[in-house]
Amino acid sequence: MSKILVDNVEKNHFEKQPWEKLSITVDFTEDLGAGSVLTYAVNATDSSGTSVDTTVLAGYSESAGVVTVGVKGGTSGMIYTITSKVTSDQTLPDATNPRFEADVHMRVADQT
Repeated sequence: MSKILVDNVEKNHFEKQPWEKLSITVDFTEDLGAGSVLTYAVNATDSSGTSVDTTVLAGYSESAGVVTVGVKGGTSGMIYTITSKVTSDQTLPDATNPRFEADVHMRVADQT
């Protein structure tokens, strides 16, 4: 099971203000076992399922099975889902590669 860290605390949801920029870490090392990441992707959607990558993502990277995602912006009152996916370089019996996915929910709230 992947481990999601926000401000070094394990959780699958968090709150931020629209102006803030934060970093989320998704650790897939336990899922991958002895394998390595072959491919990875990150996307963000709003509550209606519409892509909001350019609105709330501030870049992402992967190193040794850990995906780091920058988050920014957003509209106060909205909840966004940030999804990280990795594909392992190992091979399953059906000749496909294992795939793992983790979601984190970001609520944007202006604290006035």
